[in-house]
Amino acid sequence: GGRMFDKTGSQLTASGDKYAIISAATNQVSTIAGRICRILVVSGTGAIAVYDSASGATTTNLYNVTAAAGGSYVIDCPVTSGIYITLGATTTVNVIYR
Repeated sequence: GGRMFDKTGSQLTASGDKYAIISAATNQVSTIAGRICRILVVSGTGAIAVYDSASGATTTNLYNVTAAAGGSYVIDCPVTSGIYITLGATTTVNVIYR
């Protein structure tokens, strides 16, 4: 995808064209290069870790945060392999990516 703009012509950041609502402890969101844009917390307050991996590896850590219910975390980071996310217990998030 290319750049995205709002009605006024301002470039949008952390915008994606795909999403995945996840709640399992381990989640392979994407297996290709792209960009993780934003994480929206649907429920829970567990730890969230984001990795650049197409195979569930946890060696290339991009982002860590402890979720706040209703929180929104702008990551806006490229990934070269894929998006793999681990979640703490009883946490559900919506991952926006492209």
